[in-house]
Amino acid sequence: MKHLLCALTALWVTSAIPAVAQTTFFYECDLTGTENTFGWITPKLALVSTEEGKVKVIDAVILGINEEPIDGTFLRNNTRRMIVKWRLKNAPTKSGAGYRTFDYRASLNKTTLKVEVTAGNSNVEQLLRSEGTCRLRQN
Repeated sequence: MKHLLCALTALWVTSAIPAVAQTTFFYECDLTGTENTFGWITPKLALVSTEEGKVKVIDAVILGINEEPIDGTFLRNNTRRMIVKWRLKNAPTKSGAGYRTFDYRASLNKTTLKVEVTAGNSNVEQLLRSEGTCRLRQN
């Protein structure tokens, strides 16, 4: 199931590039250490910025729960670093109970293209963390 969601995410992200006519950049990220995040951080992540100054976030968790990209918020976006946060609401657990919120943050070094993703909520004692590398795709 996990591999299917990753494949669907990659397919959606790849096919969505032409559909987002005003895309100024697209970061496709491969994350490692996701096996230690209980499925809340997935091996693939995409950050898409539009000319309107907004950012969309796409991964298998978002597509599995929300069925479409989530709006993110830039905490920083300069020539060296981009930091984006987003919130997943009503994320179900295996038992069927839902979290009130699940907060994410991605910090991307634009020079090295290294990214760190953290996730957590009030029920998680420790932040979940993953690192990886992104590729910049120009539209």
